[in-house]
Amino acid sequence: MKKTLWLQPDDLNPDVLTAQVWDEVVYVFDPTWLAKRPHSLKQIQFIYEAVTALPLPVTIYRGYPAAIFDTAAAAPGKIAVVEPRDCELRQHLGSLQSSIQITWLPRSTWLQSPDQPSERFFKYWNAVKKQI
Repeated sequence: MKKTLWLQPDDLNPDVLTAQVWDEVVYVFDPTWLAKRPHSLKQIQFIYEAVTALPLPVTIYRGYPAAIFDTAAAAPGKIAVVEPRDCELRQHLGSLQSSIQITWLPRSTWLQSPDQPSERFFKYWNAVKKQI
């Protein structure tokens, strides 16, 4: 059975890549999620650059996860996702469970969240970039 790690935008920790042996690592730009939580072009570029800088190759898709995993080489198999920090993202991914069998991995800690919540990505980045 194939093991696929499905990366999420709020956890691109490289340590999760080496915690287990993965047959495939994927990132999906899901149009449904992007409609619920619009991302600026800078945020999308940051995610893309973070994904491509990871130490293992990552296949990047744009489309609906159910369709991608039904037609991709990942199906049938186990799809693992790190438990998202964002409650709305967790609910969104949970709603896909009827068509995608997800195994939840524990959250990893690699950046300490800033003391103040940031509505703008730039403020968040300035608060955490010292940790990188």
